Amino acid sequence: MKELLISLLFIFAINSYAGLAKISKIHGEVLVNNQPGKIEQVLNVGDVLVAKTKKSFFVVEYQNGTRFMLKHGVLKIVSLSDLNDTVELKKGTIFSRVKKSITGNINFSVKTAKASMGVRGTEFFILEDEKESYLCVCDGSVEVRKNLGGAVLVEKGEDIHVVDGKELLKLPASKQMMSMGNEIFSTF
Repeated sequence: MKELLISLLFIFAINSYAGLAKISKIHGEVLVNNQPGKIEQVLNVGDVLVAKTKKSFFVVEYQNGTRFMLKHGVLKIVSLSDLNDTVELKKGTIFSRVKKSITGNINFSVKTAKASMGVRGTEFFILEDEKESYLCVCDGSVEVRKNLGGAVLVEKGEDIHVVDGKELLKLPASKQMMSMGNEIFSTF
């Protein structure tokens, strides 16, 4: 009887973490671990997701309501937990709507080749290419920490270009970038 109870608790614990993140929308050619992605597909730590063409994108939704969309790019799921989810953006543009955590702590992070962005509940997007990591904050705030030192808090209406060998300098975001971000966020 005791073993049955322990087994049931173990199964319940596994199921409570299952499905923390899943694909909710796909457009164009999307791959998960080099296989075609599927709507409702549950994601796991280590999964590599690719939106292959310029018009390809997908939306990932977490159990807590956090969502992100990747357009024409590559990312890897680094961690999935109730306390902090992390993705690594290799290239492309990620639009993220992060639900505020109950504790106020960082609950979603995006790592790029040049920086790590910690989020506490906000709307932002990051464009990653070989030259820079660009961040625009449409709502809330994002802590940007360069991989080689230095950190700055980027607030609503500000942006930052993270470039190797240059100091972190946040500036007012252009109307064009804010409009683009707000237009995307109104659709998902």
